[in-house]
Amino acid sequence: MQYQRFFEEIVEKTARMVALWQSVGYVHGVMNTDNMSVLGITIDYGPFGFMEYFDPRMVSNHSDKEGRYAYENQPSVGKFDLMRFAEALDPFLPLEWSSNYLNSRYDEIYSGFYLTLMARKLGLITKSNPNKESLDDHEFKLI
Repeated sequence: MQYQRFFEEIVEKTARMVALWQSVGYVHGVMNTDNMSVLGITIDYGPFGFMEYFDPRMVSNHSDKEGRYAYENQPSVGKFDLMRFAEALDPFLPLEWSSNYLNSRYDEIYSGFYLTLMARKLGLITKSNPNKESLDDHEFKLI
């Protein structure tokens, strides 16, 4: 049970960190598994950048020719890194459980927090559940 809660917390922290990055146009250059932390932060910022104009394919690392860590790929790379972490935890936490948890919760946590952040930028706050898939699923009020 304690390993489940541990993994759940890391999934939440990572999803929220990536959502925060996305909401401000931050592009991390090296989201390798060894650069991610259980604290919900990254350890090596290496090359990074902020968008001056929206470009989902922006890459901040000149050696990333394929765009693995492009802005639009950061959410899925965060999830990929968490799956590698789940594999490492397999002796303590069954991979079947952690894989199911990750696949059922990561995208929901990420998109819910991302939409909340973006709604705040527009001067809106959510009155309903922030874990919806689109802005159309929310009720908003002006603040």
